[in-house]
Amino acid sequence: MEKIRSEWQEEMDARYRGTVCVLSLKITPLGKDVFQETFAGNETICTSQNNLGTYYLDNMYTMSLTAYMQPVFLYCIDWKDNVLLILSCFLCILLFGLFFYVRIQLHKKEKATDVSEKNIYLIGESSFDAINHTLTNKEEVKFCPPQAAKLLLAFIATSDYFLTYDEIAVVCCWTLSDTGLKERRRKAINSLRKLFETDKSVKILAVSEKQGYQIVISK
Repeated sequence: MEKIRSEWQEEMDARYRGTVCVLSLKITPLGKDVFQETFAGNETICTSQNNLGTYYLDNMYTMSLTAYMQPVFLYCIDWKDNVLLILSCFLCILLFGLFFYVRIQLHKKEKATDVSEKNIYLIGESSFDAINHTLTNKEEVKFCPPQAAKLLLAFIATSDYFLTYDEIAVVCCWTLSDTGLKERRRKAINSLRKLFETDKSVKILAVSEKQGYQIVISK
């Protein structure tokens, strides 16, 4: 039986390259309801869709040989067909393009998250977003004017949240010899105080002996 299957497999490979073939021999003795069935090959492919045909080996129909064949998908395709070749190349390019697009988007997202986390500063009960110039206290979000945002970032950059009068002028791009400098500085500090008016843990105090202002955070 196995020799017959081997010879048949060779012949099927010559005709239909890349197929899996199985032979099933079924013997039903006369006058009996039982039968014996043997297989040559992988019997798991013995299904109706793979059935090639049944052949009776004697006139009494007691012996039947059924052939099954399952084609291998890759071998069933004519890879030499020009249209199929073009479609395959297009599909590969599309898949590579999709892969790189997803990678780029993930990289942008990771980079944006990383930048966002690096540019958010906690001040008391509030958080300052140095990129979007927003100050968030609980659920309240306030937009910081450009000058107030620059001034707040300058305070944060110091070790003790302290800036001298002259340093405030430099941050705000004022000339030290400008008239009315004291009033402009006072207005700038007051606008910064208004941003923190709902955050009772933050105070901006004048330190006269040091000629400057300091942000004081209560615990």
